[in-house]
Amino acid sequence: MPSDSILVFREQEFYFGISPSDFGPALEVDQLEIASSGVSEAIWHYKSRDPQNPLEGIFLHLGALFGLKPIDFSHKGRIYLNQLDPETTLGLFVDNLTLQIPKEALAKHLTPLTEVSKLPPELPPRAIRQVIKYNRKKILLIDPVRLSEVYQLIAPERVRNLLRLFHEAEPKF
Repeated sequence: MPSDSILVFREQEFYFGISPSDFGPALEVDQLEIASSGVSEAIWHYKSRDPQNPLEGIFLHLGALFGLKPIDFSHKGRIYLNQLDPETTLGLFVDNLTLQIPKEALAKHLTPLTEVSKLPPELPPRAIRQVIKYNRKKILLIDPVRLSEVYQLIAPERVRNLLRLFHEAEPKF
């Protein structure tokens, strides 16, 4: 996916956007084993199925983080990785991609947050970078830095601790 566009995905009746330039490479869910972290419905563990490429880590399911149910994963989903520090990476699960908006088209489609009548139940407005009104859809552009500040979930030490706890519990994929 080009980094000069916004990826729009849907969780129930809400549309969210992320900018791939905020993240590193994306992993295809169908190439990973996924298991619950045991800590929260929003925090999951992934591990590569490829023994030649032993990637593993923690990722967030945005729908669960924002209080949307049911939580599901599609084989078409992707986990976008965000490097928190040199030793720690956190992923963000994205599924149900509906469209891609070129960044140069954004300026004429921005709208104030006050025009959004309904937000997901557990999404604080501070975690929203911008609201994009595009093709009669209001898209909430998520800011990963603000999201981490609001939820205090994405601190590198917390991710490392979750991984350590996950390994101690001997997860079953």
